Parts: sequence; structure tokens; C-alpha cells
Amino acid sequence: MARRGGRGKPEAQPGDGVRTFAARVPVSNDEAALRSGMTGNAKIFIGYRPAGYVLLRKPALWLWQTLWNWIGW
Repeated sequence: MARRGGRGKPEAQPGDGVRTFAARVPVSNDEAALRSGMTGNAKIFIGYRPAGYVLLRKPALWLWQTLWNWIGW
């Protein structure tokens, strides 16, 4: 029943100590199991990245682009 696509709001909604984001996602309802007004929860996992990658990626890309423009490789 997983589908790609949909629309979400970029701002977090206040909750019970957790950040939540509202999204509307189209799903198939071939068996008529879904009814109007039903809600659900989902977790999105995008994988782990090393702290060095997260912290240094943007500065490294900026440096690479600056050197590329300056030297003209």
C-alpha cells in the first residue's frame, strides 16, 4: 500500500513533545477498506550519515565550486 508522491506542509505542527508534519498521500482503495476521515501515522527513514559528512558536505561543495571557478579545470 506504500506509494510515492503526495503533498506535505513544510512546517511542523505542535504535538505532545514531538514534531509532526501533515501530508496528503494518494493511496489505492481497491478493497474499500479506507473511509473518509480516517488518519494514520508513518515514519520516514532516510538512512544514517556520519557526522563528518553532515557537517562538512556544504563547506566542501562550496570549496570545490570556488576552486573550479577560480582555476577552471
